[in-house]
Parts: sequence; structure tokens; C-alpha cells
Amino acid sequence: MPLLECDKLTVGYDSPLCSPLSFELRRGQILQVKGPNGSGKTTFLKTVLNILEPVSGRYHWRVAADELSYLPQIQNQNVHFSYNFKEILDLYDVAQKARSSIPSDLLRKRWVDASGGERQRLMMLSRVSPKTKALILDEPFNHLDQGTKQSLIEFLQGLAMQEDPLAIVLVSHQPSVFTGCETKVVELAP
Repeated sequence: MPLLECDKLTVGYDSPLCSPLSFELRRGQILQVKGPNGSGKTTFLKTVLNILEPVSGRYHWRVAADELSYLPQIQNQNVHFSYNFKEILDLYDVAQKARSSIPSDLLRKRWVDASGGERQRLMMLSRVSPKTKALILDEPFNHLDQGTKQSLIEFLQGLAMQEDPLAIVLVSHQPSVFTGCETKVVELAP
């Protein structure tokens, strides 16, 4: 059974930003939402997160609101606090199975000493609680080098392929290749 169904969904404000979208998303699938700047990628996310009303069409989640986890674009990771990664994961009640993907030496690392990729991985993990069924990410690869991006892609693939798989919605203007899990692509076009 699909977790998310979109039927001729059009997003925007006073007028549509893209053509109507129709698709289904199931557990274990990664949905890549692509399009140029201004095509409505973030507006799409805000719509399916029930922050904005659709211009037309409909969408339906078959999960409770607290089973959806959203990580918006992170504009400034240069917050100077001295928590280590384990303490941050404890604050967010991150599931143990998700924590196992973090090496123990990284769990001891302080936020202020971490690289941008390490911080992004922690922020993604902070959204994976024991209740999470769908993880929604807005431009998670911005400002990361190719090696770090590939590491995060492998991490997301693992979440989609684990015993209790997540559905992942990923907005990005950068091309990404996922292997070993089912991927769908939705191209936003005016």
C-alpha cells in the first residue's frame, strides 16, 4: 500500500509553478524531486507537509503526521555549541538501528569540530525517530563535495533498504544515482 498518493497535484501560490503531478510512494522507495531553481521543489514539500494548500489536485498520506520527518534546507551549520554527536542523537531520540550507521569515534565528536558532511549526516539522523515512516529532505547535498555526497547517498539507501524501510522524499537540483533500492523521479516543469 502506498504511503503517499498524489493525483494531478499542482503546487504554487496564486498560480501553478509546475505541471500536475501524479505518483505513488511506498516504503523502501526513494522519490527524487528534481527541477531548476524556482520550479516549485520546496513549494511541493510544503504542500505535501500540509503547510500550503494545493493549487489543484490532491495528495494523501497513509501515515500519521508524527510518522513524517522533515529536514529543511540548512542555511547555516556554523552554530557554535559543544554537544557531541551522541548527545545530539539522544536529544532527538534517534532510533538505535539508525545510530548503528555512525562510527563510535564520530559519536564522540563535538558539533563544532565536525565537517559539513558529518553535520549533514547527523541532521538527517536527527529526523529518524522510532516512529519515522517517511523522511523528507530539502536539498540535503548543498555545499558538499562529491565524496561526502556519495557517502550520504549510501546512508539514505541503507535507510530505504533496512528491515523496516523508510520512504524517502528527496528534493535536489543535483543529479543523484541510487543503487539497490527502488527510485522514482518526479521532474517539476512549468
